[in-house]
Amino acid sequence: MDKRNSISAEVIFKSKIGKSMIKSDSPITSKNIHEFEPPAENIKIVMKKLKELGFEVFQNGITVTLVGDPLLFEKIFKTKLSIRRNKKNIMSVNPDKEPVCPQEFSDVIEKIVFPPAPIFFNNIKPINQSKVTNP
Repeated sequence: MDKRNSISAEVIFKSKIGKSMIKSDSPITSKNIHEFEPPAENIKIVMKKLKELGFEVFQNGITVTLVGDPLLFEKIFKTKLSIRRNKKNIMSVNPDKEPVCPQEFSDVIEKIVFPPAPIFFNNIKPINQSKVTNP
């Protein structure tokens, strides 16, 4: 796989207690993260199968990151991807419709998400300490 053309997505699992990470109105914190945890066995099964399908797979706590060729994502998740790079060569990936999980995962995966491109603040100027006053 040519890493320069690889893209990534996050697998959001259904939680043990049915609480949705996507639809939750409250922020996820260290105090409530256990409410969003999927069964560990579900993570293992999905990771194994997605590796077999050709993705690189990385567990990130309660989610899983997929890395692979855009055509593989389109084939497996039944969506057409629009991939753009800005002037600083930062990539953004937008599906033409909601990605569809393979039927065998529909009971354990809540959603596949293509995270937005990061915003880097490289034009920030340092504070002139001589002009800072203490109240």
